[in-house]
Amino acid sequence: MSIFTFIGAGVMASSLTFPATANGHTVRLVGTPIDQDIIQGLKKNRQHIKLKETLPENVEFYFCEQMQQALEDCDLVLCGVSSCGVDWFAQEALPYLPNNVPVLSVTKGLLYLEDGSLQTFPDYWKTIRPDLEFFAIGGPCIAKELCHHQETIVAYCGKNWDQLENIRSYFETDYYHIALTED
Repeated sequence: MSIFTFIGAGVMASSLTFPATANGHTVRLVGTPIDQDIIQGLKKNRQHIKLKETLPENVEFYFCEQMQQALEDCDLVLCGVSSCGVDWFAQEALPYLPNNVPVLSVTKGLLYLEDGSLQTFPDYWKTIRPDLEFFAIGGPCIAKELCHHQETIVAYCGKNWDQLENIRSYFETDYYHIALTED
């Protein structure tokens, strides 16, 4: 199966480890500088201190200083930072992402540009790494519901339809339903 590197150990990215591992994939969960306590607790007993859930067995835990190691030979990167971490991700993660690996973002929000226009985070990151393909997840989906395998549906968004279908196959389960859109 595939190896995914999730950057950001918040509740939503951590919840997405459930459908990914249910489909047989390995997830490398990398904490940001503000996730140190979360990763420390996960390494101790797999318990996520904010989510209050035990993460699946196919999840490996890495501190942010180990990000390059966690990115080795991965098949997909998931950006799970909060909107406050968008620039951190751009500066500290994007330069190290492997070429030709799709990036899926669960980070919500928009950038407000000086000219008054708005830009999605994937479009912003594309200006920094034009060689990568970026995709996004749109809700509604509640982290706890995902951990408890409750029915939910989301949209995976991006320009490359074939790659979107491939990414959907990594995550979709009988409880986590994924619609695709180019919007």
